[in-house]
This record gives sequence, C-alpha cells and structure tokens, in this order.
Amino acid sequence: MTVLDIRPVEEVPKLLEAIAKVSIGFSVPEIWTHRKKMVARF
Repeated sequence: MTVLDIRPVEEVPKLLEAIAKVSIGFSVPEIWTHRKKMVARF
C-alpha cells in the first residue's frame, strides 16, 4: 500500500504536486482526507 492508495482519486494530482514542492524547513499545513478499507472518508 502506498500513500496514493489511501487518498481519494480526485486528490492524487494535488498530492503529487505537494510532494514535488517539499522543501527543508516549515511549510503551511494542509488538510488531507484518507480512504479506509470500506471507502469511507475521514
């Protein structure tokens, strides 16, 4: 299982963009949703 597996499909492009921008130091926190086995979102 990867980080892409627990994200809703519509958030994957946003996640990949955020990963590409990772830098040293602090960043502005973002709110992310997760999928569970039953496809419920949290």
